[in-house]
Order: sequence, then structure tokens, then C-alpha cells
Amino acid sequence: MDTRIARLKEAVEVIRLMWKSSRAEPVSFEGKFYRLAKAWLDQKCVQKPAPPIYIGALGSPRSLRLVGEVVDGFKPWINTPETFRRRLEAVRKAALGAGSDFDAIEKVAFEYTGVTEEPAMRKQALDAIKPEFIMCTHKKVLKDMGFEAPVPPTVDYAYQRAPPRDEIVAYPRKAAKAMPDEIAEKWVALGTVDEVVNKLEVFVKAGATHIVVKDLIGIRNLGCQ
Repeated sequence: MDTRIARLKEAVEVIRLMWKSSRAEPVSFEGKFYRLAKAWLDQKCVQKPAPPIYIGALGSPRSLRLVGEVVDGFKPWINTPETFRRRLEAVRKAALGAGSDFDAIEKVAFEYTGVTEEPAMRKQALDAIKPEFIMCTHKKVLKDMGFEAPVPPTVDYAYQRAPPRDEIVAYPRKAAKAMPDEIAEKWVALGTVDEVVNKLEVFVKAGATHIVVKDLIGIRNLGCQ
């Protein structure tokens, strides 16, 4: 992980350096992972001073620290309002330590949403997304939220490291069957228009400056149950 974070940090530096380059003013760079020798891009940035760079840190302390130190935006994936708030606090502390402007960092909340007044459709959509929560949420976070999967994995099922095997697909589906609906609903904005709006407003109160929504009702047609 340390190597991956260091490589990403250096990559951000290289990207920003290249955006400042031109045929008339090439740039050079000598880093641990990347090297440039009189390199240049024959394009000028439309956005000034340059396009913003976002990092989609999921929650590891090192990745959250990197967000606070070097980038323009924080765009994580699956969060409850509480985990979003906690992770933003880690970003804030990192920005403070690095002398960065935390207020200038865009905080993006990604939220699965579904507008429906039909209980059966609501249940079907919720069950369809539960395996993704199992696969993409650290087991410690799940335990803190009140859920411990009754089906112990025999391999590391985290999506970053999981080998593409049938067992990896089967495990989250089996484990998800035991996840109570009230646990899964902490991650989603699902229900009537008012229920969805109220949940999104909770993310705004938690610090989100931008919200990305993904339709959850459509997932029910994928057979992911």
C-alpha cells in the first residue's frame, strides 16, 4: 500500500507538471517512479489553472491523507453519512498538516438511490446491492455497523486483491443473505421522493459539496441476488 500511495502521489505531481509544459517550455522530472526528459504536451488547459484532480479514496488512512495533502477533490465510493463524515475529518487533518486549503477541496458523496413506493421493488433493489456492500466494505467497518458475515471467507475477498474465481463471486452473495435490511439501508437513499431527498441532505450536512447518484432500482434487472 505504501508503494501504491507513493506512486500515486508522484503521478499527480507529474500530471500537473505536464499540464504546465509546452513545445516552447518542455519539462523534466526525476522521481522514484517516473522520469521525464524535456517532455511537453501540445495542448493548453481550458480550465484554469488546470483541470482538478480527484482521488477516490475508499477509507484507508494513507489514501485519505493523500487526498488532504495534494488533490483538488475527494470522490470516494460506498459510504454511510457517518463513514463519510469520519473520512472527511481525516482529510481535513491531513490538509491542515500539509498547509492545504481543506475548504477548497470538493467533497463528493456517491450514493445509490432509488425512488419507489412499492415495498416489493424496494426489497428487491436492496437485496441486489447487498453483495456489493460485502465485497467493497472492510469487514471491520461492517462489524462496527453491526454486521458480521456468518460465512467466513477462505480467501481475501476484498475487490482490490480478490482472484477472479467462482468462490469470490459466491461468497458475497451467500454472506449478503444474512445482512439485515436496516444495515444495508445505511448505504442507500431508497424509497419515496421525500425519503431520498432527506437522505441526500444528510450527506450535505456531513460535509458533501457535490453528490453523485446512481439508480439502484435498475440493478434489480441484473439478476444480482
